[in-house]
Amino acid sequence: MLYIAFVLLILGWSYTAVVTKIALNYIGPFEFTLWRVLVGFFFLFLITVFMKKLEKPKSLMWAFLLGLFQNALPVIFYNLALVYSSAGKVTVLGYIMPFWTILLERLILRTKFEKFKYIPIGLSFVGLILIMEPWCFRSSILGYLFAILYGISWGIGNVISVIIWEKYPHWDVFSLTFWQMVFVVVIVVFFSLLLPSSKTTQINSYLIFAILYTGTIATAFAWFLWILLLKKLPASIVGLSSLSIPVFAMIESCIQLHEKFSFLDLTGSFLIILSLLIIYLHSLQKKTQN
Repeated sequence: MLYIAFVLLILGWSYTAVVTKIALNYIGPFEFTLWRVLVGFFFLFLITVFMKKLEKPKSLMWAFLLGLFQNALPVIFYNLALVYSSAGKVTVLGYIMPFWTILLERLILRTKFEKFKYIPIGLSFVGLILIMEPWCFRSSILGYLFAILYGISWGIGNVISVIIWEKYPHWDVFSLTFWQMVFVVVIVVFFSLLLPSSKTTQINSYLIFAILYTGTIATAFAWFLWILLLKKLPASIVGLSSLSIPVFAMIESCIQLHEKFSFLDLTGSFLIILSLLIIYLHSLQKKTQN
């Protein structure tokens, strides 16, 4: 079941970059973010009520912090990054997130750092460096900065999820996802009012599709799966496994958006996939031994 959740998460989030990149031709980034979270919130509300999981939150403070760092800020930074940079590169830079997760787990939660992780982390880091090409100055540096902030805030959100499950192990996943989305809506509305866009929204069929896709699949459904996986598995393993998402995003953006990728991009992607293989094999070996 967890493997199916991973596949759905990878496919849902990887294609979000392409959908959002096209949609931002017709709407400002903050307006699109607002519509995305509103649709996601409405979808989650219906599911939570239908499943009879709507209950009083265990902690408003932790729900707020989770909504801020794991959803609101990442989505805002993600959409801003796509305004200035290509979909493939933004996704890759954002998914440096696993390194922030591992670092923060070590510093805040004092988790034990297994020596084997140095190998896949090293391979993934080299792969990301090859894709980023920091030795070449790019005009889209602002987009890269937003993409990195997207990954950092997401990494903080992962650690907050771990803390929540340690403090409140019986907090229902549906309930937690719903309450953190309540705060996401409030935060995004605040940013939208604070920084209104000068771009005129062009309503068309693709924009409607993009809002529905990112709201239901990429926001409500995917974040539910993400929080569920963080409850069942170590955050570092979930985070590193998600590195396959930017690889899929690069392939999809190449096919649909005709974005070009160099030999270094392909080499970096291969190293990332290799690091994932090492992680899965090690995880499988530990399960067999147990």
